[in-house]
Amino acid sequence: MQVTVAVTDPGGSTRDATSGARDDRAALAAVGALTLAALLLRVSQVHQSLFGDELWTYQQVAHHSLTGMFHAIRPPGENAPPLFFVLAWASAKVGDPTVWIRFPSLVLGAATVPVVYVLGRELAGRTAGVIAAALIAVNPFALYYGTEARPYATMAFFVAVSTVAIVKATRTGALPWWVLYVLSAAAAAYSGYTAIFPLAVQAGWSLWICRGRLTRPLLADAAIVLLYVPWLPHLYAKQLAVIGFLEPLTLHNALRDILRVIVGYPYASVTAIPTVPGLIVLAVCALAGAAALVVGVRTGQLRVARRGDLWFICALAAAAPVGVALYSSISTDIWDARDLYAAAPAMSVLLGTLLAAIPSRLRVAAVTAVLATIVFATVRAISPAYSRPAFRVAAHYLDRVAAPHDPIIVYPSFLRLIDVLPVEFQKPHTVISGAPGRWPPAPSGGVAVAIVEGRSQDVPSTDLPRPSGYALVGRRQYNGLFPFMLLTYRPVTTSASR
Repeated sequence: MQVTVAVTDPGGSTRDATSGARDDRAALAAVGALTLAALLLRVSQVHQSLFGDELWTYQQVAHHSLTGMFHAIRPPGENAPPLFFVLAWASAKVGDPTVWIRFPSLVLGAATVPVVYVLGRELAGRTAGVIAAALIAVNPFALYYGTEARPYATMAFFVAVSTVAIVKATRTGALPWWVLYVLSAAAAAYSGYTAIFPLAVQAGWSLWICRGRLTRPLLADAAIVLLYVPWLPHLYAKQLAVIGFLEPLTLHNALRDILRVIVGYPYASVTAIPTVPGLIVLAVCALAGAAALVVGVRTGQLRVARRGDLWFICALAAAAPVGVALYSSISTDIWDARDLYAAAPAMSVLLGTLLAAIPSRLRVAAVTAVLATIVFATVRAISPAYSRPAFRVAAHYLDRVAAPHDPIIVYPSFLRLIDVLPVEFQKPHTVISGAPGRWPPAPSGGVAVAIVEGRSQDVPSTDLPRPSGYALVGRRQYNGLFPFMLLTYRPVTTSASR
């Protein structure tokens, strides 16, 4: 598709159909506002408790020297390249590491918004660029990984930057753009392994575009490989087999996870976020855009300057899903929605391109409907029902009510509470791992607290801990993405409740 889609008016003059009456200043102002909104959204979520694989990041970077951190993340300790962890290690020195290790994701996640605008402007015009920036700014999937202490937002940022750089480099031939391409592509590869798929598309596209002058693209690609060679001995995939066990590659999972990247949420079905009506709105508007694009080009209403750009956008959007699916089919099954995040910038540009192709009389309605759907999905994603588990809130409560010698018994669960609570405590506590159906030997204390996964109404009373000599005096429910309960017990000889 064209970098600029031009429409011939009745008088024979041409105008930029994707930009309309808007000039660059208005577009930049809109993108600036979107970037600020994306940053504020991420800041509003950054103080949530650490969750899931973030615990690994914390354990690997929070209390190590730089050398110790590198030793901790070397496989099999970690299944991701080191760049994000270096950034997280540095930011953890600024303040509370449970918060500051998210700083690289927060900043680079928000910074992806203007980069996506530039990419969309270069490949499909100014209006498509603004729409694409808006799509990724409020995307609930991008918001989640833009506040997670894991490498995905860092990977997507550098993939987007390297794509802009290779587009500019092949068009201008300027050395600074080639240098930026090399550095940003290497950074993407050092951030996430699935970045290799869009990077391969970039390399192939540059060789095709520069097929009569191959020296610079070949040298650039060779430089990227050379920069990555030091990490090759550390590639390790054996532990990734657990991904296929938890979420095997099937047609259903593939379609669901691709939709999640565009408009969904990592820990909700697409029928919940963005809901079935939201999916229908998205599908209708995308199909309308595709039809308008095809009809406009065939009838001559849309004059395409660079047809290869449309295929480049499509190839970039498909690279990670196709690459991960092929790898999962012939080797270790690593299919997972988060591993597709390298495609998020291109997917936003592709959807922005389709929406920008809709005739101006209907475009506003279509863009409004899609953005309203995504904003609704984001509002739902940050609601208490889908927020990260309230480990930090529970830990602060225990800091207030439990003395250091009071036993806190954590029963095994998917949430790994035995690992996360000590991270969130501000005071020393006696934490004991319990076994289902048993009350472990515990030191005497004024209170004893048992922590059990689930909601009160979902957990049968017969499954609750029943310590001999203790009476249940309090129950606190923490809802959210993965609910859990705090059950407070006192010795039966003590009548008062703390």
